[in-house]
Amino acid sequence: MDQNFHLIEKYFKGELSGEELDLFHSKLQNDSAFEQEFRDMKLIREGAKASARMKALNVLQNVEANLTEKETTKINVSMRRLVSIAASLLVIATVSYFAISDRTGGTMTGEEVFTAYYEAYPNIVSGKVRGENMELNTLSARAYNAYDIKDFSISADLFSELLTKEKNAANYFYSGISNLESGNYEVAKANFNVVMNNYSQLREQSQWYLAMTLLKDGEEDEALASIASLSMSKSKSNFVKKANTVLAKLDASVELEGDPGHIENSQEVPTEGTAPGDGMVAESMRRYQYGTLRNINTSTQYPFFNDFPIDGLEAGDIVEYYLISRGNSKKKMAVVLDRVE
Repeated sequence: MDQNFHLIEKYFKGELSGEELDLFHSKLQNDSAFEQEFRDMKLIREGAKASARMKALNVLQNVEANLTEKETTKINVSMRRLVSIAASLLVIATVSYFAISDRTGGTMTGEEVFTAYYEAYPNIVSGKVRGENMELNTLSARAYNAYDIKDFSISADLFSELLTKEKNAANYFYSGISNLESGNYEVAKANFNVVMNNYSQLREQSQWYLAMTLLKDGEEDEALASIASLSMSKSKSNFVKKANTVLAKLDASVELEGDPGHIENSQEVPTEGTAPGDGMVAESMRRYQYGTLRNINTSTQYPFFNDFPIDGLEAGDIVEYYLISRGNSKKKMAVVLDRVE
């Protein structure tokens, strides 16, 4: 725990580089406890939630009042750590309250899932805490500063301009969240899709936030396909765990179909020829694939939807796929994994 604390402290001070920075990013993506501690410390440093901060300070004041003068030095050394612990307890209590308040055994709607599970991803691009003396003389600094202070309409505009100059996974990803927060859902979907189809960095995060955008925009079936696809990932990241939790809340299940499928028809969006010339896949549009397949043994037909299009998939191809079902409904939807050799 102390090792995590010092690693996060060095991140906020901008002192991480090389292997330590790689370790930080790896733990943030794959260690849910580390991610929670990072969020708690960021909450206090930036004052994102004043009520939690005030409660944490009250806890500390009570602790100080009961300690002897001999322990004063120890308190000064441990102050930052105690604030982090107090905030963690408050956050845990808040999360537990909403979990208990949820409808026991009931199915949540897409809008309810979004409300319960969505929160903007922390800025991990810049390690330095942004303060009054921060230089905002670059477009990138201005975009990420607007994101940090939650002025998402401004950050969406700035990221749009930034992406004409600097195309990378982080800029597309944070542009996606800025546009989601601003209600520009189609732009958000496109941004997340670009990351998913062109980069390994922030890929699972983008798939999660794409699903959240689809839920917010009322496209629940597409969101379900995206969440189910993420849940089938072999990764043990926190986002895969979230995907499995949300599937349960939506009363949905995923199972690998034992019989191969025969592609009846397949359509990819955007159509061939619309991808930009710099090699990026569908830079200004969301890329996905849909159609119908038939179980070759039972002849049962299923609609399928793929967040990650399979190049050249066409009628007559034999594929491996998994099925998504929800509640007691007899209707099922498929996601194609790949062609059968």
